[in-house]
Amino acid sequence: MLQETANSVYTPEGANAGDHVNMAYWVGGSMQKGAAAAMVHPIMGGGACGTYAFMRVNKDGKRFCNEDAPLPGITNAYMTSPGHVVWTVMDADFASELSQMTLLSQYSGSTSGPFDPTLGYTPEEKMEMCLETGASVTGETLEDLAAAMGVPADNLAAAVARYNELAAKGADEDFGKDAANLFPIARPPFYASQVTAALLTCASGLNVDSSMNVCSAAGEAIPGLYAVGNAAGNFFSNDYPMVCPGISHGRCLTLGYVLGEQLAR
Repeated sequence: MLQETANSVYTPEGANAGDHVNMAYWVGGSMQKGAAAAMVHPIMGGGACGTYAFMRVNKDGKRFCNEDAPLPGITNAYMTSPGHVVWTVMDADFASELSQMTLLSQYSGSTSGPFDPTLGYTPEEKMEMCLETGASVTGETLEDLAAAMGVPADNLAAAVARYNELAAKGADEDFGKDAANLFPIARPPFYASQVTAALLTCASGLNVDSSMNVCSAAGEAIPGLYAVGNAAGNFFSNDYPMVCPGISHGRCLTLGYVLGEQLAR
């Protein structure tokens, strides 16, 4: 089994050295006040269907969360789980169940999902790819699956039994998950996919005012020095929302246009 770990994704390598921050500081600029928003998402690596709303368990083989959460919720579940070990568990019907889910894509709220045929693979093909790398594992029995996952077999069996009970009731009495996404885990072979995460960036930046002027710590604008896009702060704090597609590129384009128009006048 390949146990993936959290990592950082900076492209191109060495390009994010913070030179713009240093240059602003040299002339009296400052960083935004308040916490940075760490853009940590479970979309880099991991196993097939790992971010979808199937049952999720921790390193102890116990279910611990509402799996309907969008990306920030999945990230929080990953970051707060012991050892950062999270598995998504499903049975042989996982591919057909994907098409029935009420929240098909955890990426941006889209209903198309990441298994668009134009990508060149189906959910089953993606699973096979992840089984080869060890990012997903399989077993003919839950005991076999638990061994492949490295979790206690009795805990996993109990978690699946309870989950199937809730699916039969049509109500998640434990975590409040949408009943439409409660599918029993009953038909072998069984599968489990790792959930991992990657730090894409820390969405913070220079202290700017509404005219995009870089400001000192006291809030005084520095004449002739501006920042927009990811260089500018005072936009995100604590969390990077995933419920507004295009929010990062959108502010780069919009505020860059606003500044350009202002300078032209």
